Amino acid sequence: MRTAFSRLALVAALATTAGIVACDNDSVLGTAEQVGPPLLDMAFGPALVTTYPTVTSAITAAATRDTITLTLSNLPPVPAGAAYQAFAVDTASGTAVPLAGRLIRTFTSRRPVNRDSSVLVNAIDTVASAAIVAPADTNVRYNWRLQNAAIATGNFIVMSVVPIAQTANATVAAGARWGFSYGRYRAGTSFSSPTLTFGQYANATADRFPFAIVGGATGSFWGDQVRVRVRSLIRPPLGFKYVAWLIDDRTGITYRLGSLVSPVPENAPLDGVDATQCAFCTRDVITDAQIRYTGAPVAFDAYSRITLLLEPKGSADATVPGLSGVLGATMPTSIASRTPGAGKLAGTVTSRTTNPVNGATVYLRGSTSNIPALVGNAGANGVFLFRSVPIGSYKLLSIAPGGTTPSDSVNVVIAAKPGSTVGDSVNVTIRIP
Repeated sequence: MRTAFSRLALVAALATTAGIVACDNDSVLGTAEQVGPPLLDMAFGPALVTTYPTVTSAITAAATRDTITLTLSNLPPVPAGAAYQAFAVDTASGTAVPLAGRLIRTFTSRRPVNRDSSVLVNAIDTVASAAIVAPADTNVRYNWRLQNAAIATGNFIVMSVVPIAQTANATVAAGARWGFSYGRYRAGTSFSSPTLTFGQYANATADRFPFAIVGGATGSFWGDQVRVRVRSLIRPPLGFKYVAWLIDDRTGITYRLGSLVSPVPENAPLDGVDATQCAFCTRDVITDAQIRYTGAPVAFDAYSRITLLLEPKGSADATVPGLSGVLGATMPTSIASRTPGAGKLAGTVTSRTTNPVNGATVYLRGSTSNIPALVGNAGANGVFLFRSVPIGSYKLLSIAPGGTTPSDSVNVVIAAKPGSTVGDSVNVTIRIP
């Protein structure tokens, strides 16, 4: 009886202190108070997508050795105030010479031919003498022919994130880390064509290291808040930071939760740990940090996963996530199960003169994705129907019969009906010249 009385007294004291008025009946404690929303735990592991920047090189065979060609892919999209630049570095002097040259950009997208097959389409453009590259999407591949006399005297090619094109030589201080991708192309009088390593460059071999996924995280949802504790992450390469995103693999929609921050109670952004030490950093590792979102309410059930990724730093935040994932977790079942049911999307394909077009290809892709999600064909009278479309924002595109290039598009939102879990039926018209 004494124990039961003590428990009840404690509960009553807590209720009085907190000023809580709602009461529930607990079979063990009797009257109990609910002091907050429940925790919904997440199990974190390596991110679902872990594709880091890839850079291969080819050194000229000419006696001058003053030209090197880089092939770059999977570069994360950069925000305003950031770009990528290449440097020829001499480890003996620490001099980094900015490079420029002819740049060929290849934009790759996938377009459906019919409901059963699709085609990859490449669009190519050329810049005569480019000093920087600034991708807006990860589907861009670069072939960059750089020419400078400093290549023959340097021995490393290093990629860096810069605010604007650098024209003056830089100095890599002894013991300092610099750049995010590096490869040695000269040793004495021997030249080679290396594949660059994604990580931290330094003049001293002992201070260089490749980036790797280490550490772990435990997280939970607390009402409208997300709290994730992260431990033992490698410090990001220079010019990068860790950022958390919500991603839905069904529709391609994304939501930026924000940068990695220091532990409670500071909750300070850790955007600068690529270059400077912090109270929670060792020489190579961020020992303790957190993802902490306490902003406006988010419909978490509209997303399939949360991921922590590497993002280039600029004067603004990136508007779309890249592919350089580090840690991630799928949405808890209790949240995912709240996702409203799929809706229907119907419509008509017409010509510019409003005549129906039979046999046109129509397809849906996520509002921020280049990959078709659903593909169909217009039948008699130009009518098409997608019977089951997940809740989300899409772009609907049409392709003329026998063609491969979209001729019209329209934004479509499949949203839940008020008071129901059934998606709205949307009827749209899309045109072909």
